[in-house]
Amino acid sequence: MKGEFTMSGRGGQKGKSLRHQPPPPPLSDEPVVPYVKSETRWVPSKEKEKPKDIQHQVKTLLNKLTRDQFEKITADLSAIPLKSLDMLSTVIAMIMDKALDEPNFAEVYADLCARLHQHIVAHPLPFLHAAYHVSDQGLYYAAVNVNDLKENEPLLGGFATGTSCEPHNTSTTVYWLAEELAMKNAVKLTSFKRLLITRCQHKFDNSDAKPKPSDDADDHAAARVPRRDMMYSMPDEEDLEALCKMLATVGKKFDHMGNKTAMTMIVVRMVELSDTPSLPSRIRFLLKDVLEMRDYQWVPRRKELQQKTLVEVRREAEKLQKLGKNAQHDDLQGKRHRAAHSSLDLAKENSMLLLRQIPAVSSIPGKAAVVDPTNRIKSILQEYQSLRDIDETRQCVAELPRENHLQVVEQALSVAVEGKEKEREAAVDMLVGLYETLHLGATEIQSGVLSTLEFLDDLRIDIPMVHEYCGYILGRLIVAGCFGLSWLQLGVAHLAESGLAGKVLVEVLSVMDDELGFDSVVAMLAREELNVAGFLPPDQQSPDDVTAFLKLYDLTSYFYDDDDEEDEEVKEALHSMVQEFFVVQDLNEVDACLQDLDAHPWAVSLVKAVLNILCECKQVQRPLVLALLRHVLPNVPQTDLDAGLAWWLNQLDDVVIDVPQAAVYVSPVLALALHERALTWPWLASAVENVQESTKVQLVEGICNTLDSWNDRDHTRQVIQESGVSLCGPPSARNMSVFVNVGQCGNQVGGALIALAKEPKGKERKSNKSHMRCILVDTEPKVVRSIRAPSSISAVHMEQSGRGNNWAMGYARSKSVVLGEHVMESLRREIEATDCYRGAVLLHSLAGGTGSGLGSRLLENIRDTYPKAYIVSGCIAPSLCGGDTPLQNYNALFTLRHLQEYADAVLLKDNDDVMRSVSHWTSISTSSSTISSSTSQSSEKVSLGEMNALVAADWAGLLFPITSPKTKLCVDFDMGGFVSHVCPLPQAKFVDVRSAYFVSQQSSKVPYAQRLLAGHHDSHALTRQVVASFPRTSAYSSLGQVVVARGFKDLALGPLVDIVRKGIPRVDWGIPLPHAIESASALDGASSSSITVCSNGTNVVPTVETLLARARHQFQARAYLHWFAKYGIDCDDFTDSFERTQAIVDEYNALNAPE
Repeated sequence: MKGEFTMSGRGGQKGKSLRHQPPPPPLSDEPVVPYVKSETRWVPSKEKEKPKDIQHQVKTLLNKLTRDQFEKITADLSAIPLKSLDMLSTVIAMIMDKALDEPNFAEVYADLCARLHQHIVAHPLPFLHAAYHVSDQGLYYAAVNVNDLKENEPLLGGFATGTSCEPHNTSTTVYWLAEELAMKNAVKLTSFKRLLITRCQHKFDNSDAKPKPSDDADDHAAARVPRRDMMYSMPDEEDLEALCKMLATVGKKFDHMGNKTAMTMIVVRMVELSDTPSLPSRIRFLLKDVLEMRDYQWVPRRKELQQKTLVEVRREAEKLQKLGKNAQHDDLQGKRHRAAHSSLDLAKENSMLLLRQIPAVSSIPGKAAVVDPTNRIKSILQEYQSLRDIDETRQCVAELPRENHLQVVEQALSVAVEGKEKEREAAVDMLVGLYETLHLGATEIQSGVLSTLEFLDDLRIDIPMVHEYCGYILGRLIVAGCFGLSWLQLGVAHLAESGLAGKVLVEVLSVMDDELGFDSVVAMLAREELNVAGFLPPDQQSPDDVTAFLKLYDLTSYFYDDDDEEDEEVKEALHSMVQEFFVVQDLNEVDACLQDLDAHPWAVSLVKAVLNILCECKQVQRPLVLALLRHVLPNVPQTDLDAGLAWWLNQLDDVVIDVPQAAVYVSPVLALALHERALTWPWLASAVENVQESTKVQLVEGICNTLDSWNDRDHTRQVIQESGVSLCGPPSARNMSVFVNVGQCGNQVGGALIALAKEPKGKERKSNKSHMRCILVDTEPKVVRSIRAPSSISAVHMEQSGRGNNWAMGYARSKSVVLGEHVMESLRREIEATDCYRGAVLLHSLAGGTGSGLGSRLLENIRDTYPKAYIVSGCIAPSLCGGDTPLQNYNALFTLRHLQEYADAVLLKDNDDVMRSVSHWTSISTSSSTISSSTSQSSEKVSLGEMNALVAADWAGLLFPITSPKTKLCVDFDMGGFVSHVCPLPQAKFVDVRSAYFVSQQSSKVPYAQRLLAGHHDSHALTRQVVASFPRTSAYSSLGQVVVARGFKDLALGPLVDIVRKGIPRVDWGIPLPHAIESASALDGASSSSITVCSNGTNVVPTVETLLARARHQFQARAYLHWFAKYGIDCDDFTDSFERTQAIVDEYNALNAPE
């Protein structure tokens, strides 16, 4: 019993519960029906992840979010399964809280939201469906649950209040002001970001008023008009703080012409609230801070901190370390530019804007609002020029009404005609791109082109090259298919009388040839049957005049079939023959090759091929070419030789642009033909009649030198005299360059040059005229007014203000920009008056505010306006022993950077070296006591006028015209030849010019510099004297030299070249021998002879290194930076200048480095 009791007690609870249950059903012997799974059966929910786990996962990922791991973290967040609207709201709230806690890195979270939005669009969530908003033209998402919609209506802004997927009607949405819709369309943000900003703007403008939808149209119109009491209601502090935060972040995107009215209302209201005493001081300060930021074009006082990658952080730290800056405290913003129209001025002008009610649309029936699209079109053009995004431009143009498309074309054509080359290309590319996609029709483009062509004659007065610009525009549009050549002939018919139509046709065909090719242009001309006579003036439409026009502009091949056109196979065979002769040098092989070509006319092609190869081959190969021609010349018919040489000489001026010494290279061929009696001197005189004077001098001198080497000089002179021809005109200089003197130093040296350039009065020359043409530029009138040379001065531009010895003030000040435009206009007029413009000579200093700053501005403008012309700069480096201004190191730094980028050659003079030279020659000329080596002691004996005279005398030996000893023709300074000989490397362009003179008589009229440099009347002695003045250190190396001898009779240039070659150390890799130039006349009547030596060597390195080191030391100490920051020059500009100037030193130091 005890055991039974124990067992019953152990299971007693279960037994008691079973006693009260009903008895089990009786067992049945019938078959059992199997169980079937029902669709409505109960299934327990199995959540793989609980909401708390998802929150923890999102929080973990957000804590790890950086720029380096952005892609990985974004992919992980996108992979999190979101099963409900609550879960989605939780994730959004966590991201927003994280962004608010870390406002400096909000950009990363904004990118994260945009990426998640893209993921949701690509992979729709099951509990959301798309809703189309009519006024915003975009898709938003609405939840299926209506209760959730009502709860989230403030966040969704009324966009998702429907219960179906049908598009929402405008009667159920909030009415937005037209300015707000324009603002939303302009700002390219994600949908959530766009909605948040717009709601904040709407809440500020309308306070707490919420317009409700109504069936009455009048009620809807009234909802758009803010009530007057709302405008004067005091907003909440939180609303004002939110507005300030928003504008500080994206205010720059709101503040544009398309949103002018709304933004003006905001600014007026903020100005009013910033002076409201009832507001807390913190809110008033926030408002004034935002208004100040707007006044400075939305640039904050301090650089905003943003999240960066480790690579960016380390790169910036290294950059700051090189500059000697503190990464935490010194990384400040550069100088901010203040807007011309401040917020306070805007508020005063629009003080009544808030009181004016916006009339309802229905109150003015039948009259639509007229909007001026001019500003919108200008912004479209500016945006395309900066971004070159044709798709964005197409969208903007599509938003414009059709009647405004003509204005788009006219604005683009105006920019193309009046703008620079880059702006012209961008405007034409935009028109072509819009036409190809039919966003602009051919009718609009043709109408705009006709409007531009109508006033082309008037535009030619202000824009001399307008025919080139219009030719480029028309050529591109014809290639695109906007119109044809026959339509062009009708459009420019009114320009035929002035001769402008023919020039436009030439440019159009040139552009079409570049775009389509020669064959396509010929086929188009034949198809459209273009009449060239229609482009010419009425009195020049005869067949002979048309032929002359086509020949003048080399258009004959487009309109006539050339029966004598060279066969390509013959040209290739002849070229291969010459190249093979360079290797084997077998004349029998040449004869065999020519026999194979007997069936083809090869003589003219051979002459052209030989002349072309002479301009392209190496120096050692030119004697071989001449030997080949000497061998085949007896087999060349006279007519073929004349035809080939005449054709090539007609192209000589164009060839010289690419090969400056082309005339020298081909002169032996002409000398050979004259020596073999295959040519005559009268024929040669007529063939070179239209060649430029400088090129003609080179050609004739080369011919005479070659003939002198085969015979004697007397025989050559006798042959020329017996021929009875004159190959040259009167012995007057041909102006090919223009001098631009900038600043006090540039005008003082330029004045000394003008004094040397005056022709002395004598029996043959009665007028005391100068061959120089100068433009004087200075911001102080003292020096300019002291220069008395009306025959040399083309224009004078001066001010009274000065530039404060500050490069930034001279370069960036608005008055400097205007002054630079006036100087460029004077330069344009002077270029048009020159016989053949080759380049400009810019004289200035490195240290002064006007010479360095304004000189750099003019240097940049000249290069942009005339990109193919040469620029030679003559500049004076500041004294390294003292100096006149503490900013001279900075000024020299920025000027050297511009010279390295824009100039072709720089004639650099060291102020200390000039002072020592003047002191040395003064001591010799006056037989004074021993010269003190100290610069300070010698400076007491030296005047500024003496130093300017010395510099002018040195540069005059190079820059002044040359008189040929044989032809007696006087030509201007050959910039192209000088640059090619002395500056073979574009990165090394700093040249030292030194001269020595023999003065035949000591008189007061002789310039002081010539008395200083008195030497012996011996060309060799003078050359050694100049060579001895160059550095003699082992580190010195020269890239190229030029020797100019003036005033000697029967001078042999070979010994002078040997003296320079042996006396000046040269680099040990294949540079040519020093180039020698001889002039029969001296600089003036008092001087009988002179030697000038130019060397591009490494003696510039110590001066540049010293200036660079001192500027870097000042920059690291943050000394005087505020003087440059005042005019917009920030730390990045300094860093770039340091790098570019250091590149000069590295380039010259690399000349002595082993390979």
